[in-house]
Formats: sequence, C-alpha cells, structure tokens
Amino acid sequence: MEEIDIGVSSIAVPLFNTRGELKGTLSIAASAAVVNNHFKNILTDLKQARNIIEYNRLGS
Repeated sequence: MEEIDIGVSSIAVPLFNTRGELKGTLSIAASAAVVNNHFKNILTDLKQARNIIEYNRLGS
C-alpha cells in the first residue's frame, strides 16, 4: 500500500504452471482509495483471472 508512490496501491497474485513453477504475476495498480475500499473484490477478480490464465495458458 503506497510503497512506491503516494496515493497509488497495487495487488498481485502469482501465476503457476501445472508443475507448480512460478511463471509470473498478475497485478493491478489503482488509487489507494479505490484499492482500500474494494480490496476484497479486486483480489477476488484477480484470483478468478489467474485461474482462467493458469487453466488455459500455463499447462507446461
């Protein structure tokens, strides 16, 4: 939360392949107020997007 720029926060989730190897991250940056007010919803959406990406793209 506001670690690099004042007023900007981000949330990230890891992306793994089927072997459990880290292949990247999926993140969003937004105003700190938006992130703070909608943290649970943003995190849920990121996790859903991650699940789709892992299922469709990171099989190997």
